[in-house]
Amino acid sequence: MKKFILSLLVLLFYHLSAHDLKNSVINNREWNIIINNETISGTFFMYKNGNVFIETPNNSIVNYPLSGFSIKDQDYIKKRNAEIISLNKKNSPILKKEIQINYYLYLQIVSICLILVALFILLFKKINFNKLKFALPFLVLSIILGFYSFKQKSIYSILVSTNPLYIDSAFVPFKPKVHTFWNSNYFYIESKGIPDHTMMVGISNHGWQQQVPVPQCYIGSNAWPIPLNAVVASTPIPVNQLHFYRGAIAVAVNGVPIFNPYTNTGVDAFLDGQLDDFGGHCGKADDYHYHTAPLHLYSQTSATLPVAFALDGFAIYGSL
Repeated sequence: MKKFILSLLVLLFYHLSAHDLKNSVINNREWNIIINNETISGTFFMYKNGNVFIETPNNSIVNYPLSGFSIKDQDYIKKRNAEIISLNKKNSPILKKEIQINYYLYLQIVSICLILVALFILLFKKINFNKLKFALPFLVLSIILGFYSFKQKSIYSILVSTNPLYIDSAFVPFKPKVHTFWNSNYFYIESKGIPDHTMMVGISNHGWQQQVPVPQCYIGSNAWPIPLNAVVASTPIPVNQLHFYRGAIAVAVNGVPIFNPYTNTGVDAFLDGQLDDFGGHCGKADDYHYHTAPLHLYSQTSATLPVAFALDGFAIYGSL
């Protein structure tokens, strides 16, 4: 029994051991545009429909046809685009029809519980209490063998996995506008990214970005994936003006993404007056998102449930 308990503790602490996160450094590149004989500085943003989009140091987006770049730049663009396609294929969500629930594991648990109940009833009703001391070792042995019949992976998943039903309960008040599904590794969130509250009202004059909210396609292979097995990093990286400012870092339970409090220019969006009455605004793609914790959602859900989930798998309760 001691060996079994020790094994469980080892499994638990092994899971809590963290992996390192590496922050990618954004470096501007000099691009040679041969169609108009100019050189521009910027970072590769996207390649779509034959056009290459470059983000300049002043955060504007320019685009040129692929053939308008030098041969060297074309090779670089094709390589970067191939890397992005490969990354998305490797991490694309499993579709709903491929989702599998480990019913066999649940059946094992239920079966063992029923056997233990039956043994207890038999012991207390059919066996003389004076002889109980002889039957007790066999009972203990059966319990140990029953738990050891689980594979190590199964025991590990029981100990460390977040229950997807619990995660799903946080999204219930916002369905069917938000749709959820999951597999053994990820919980997926589908939405159009449009909340049911007013948007873009309360932004200061100098904070207006001339963008309007447009429904987004956070659906299917573009659904937000939340890891069920969250891992604490040994070297945490803070969410500030130097890290994680180029996209979503969390998803609210109403299906709206949450960005870094700082914009990609290093400015506090709230203090700069860029946010509306609900702490959100639109990005360059007219995608509505929050830059603050959406505490207003607690008027529609329970205070004991998460208001959002970070993309690393950890739940966000209130402003914590």
